[in-house]
Amino acid sequence: TNTGRQRFTKIHETIHIIQYLDPESRQFINEFAFYETLPKELIKKLIESSANNATSMYLVPEDELKRVFNIKNDLETLANYFQVSFQSMGYRLKDCNLLI
Repeated sequence: TNTGRQRFTKIHETIHIIQYLDPESRQFINEFAFYETLPKELIKKLIESSANNATSMYLVPEDELKRVFNIKNDLETLANYFQVSFQSMGYRLKDCNLLI
């Protein structure tokens, strides 16, 4: 749903702010980006992936997902329950090793 995508984006961007405000996280990211020999685009993707994973874990906690999955195990119902997009729900189900 559009609302689910908006929730995801808001939490995702908040995580970036938290990463920036935390001195240790900021130092790690800055040093990683500056000294790492990986291509800069790959580093950006890794940072985005980290924020995506943290957002998914926040919006869809694994314990709660497993509990609800035993009762309502279709993608649409789960996405609506957690108020996330179908795509986000699908990724989280894979992350938690749950198959529909």
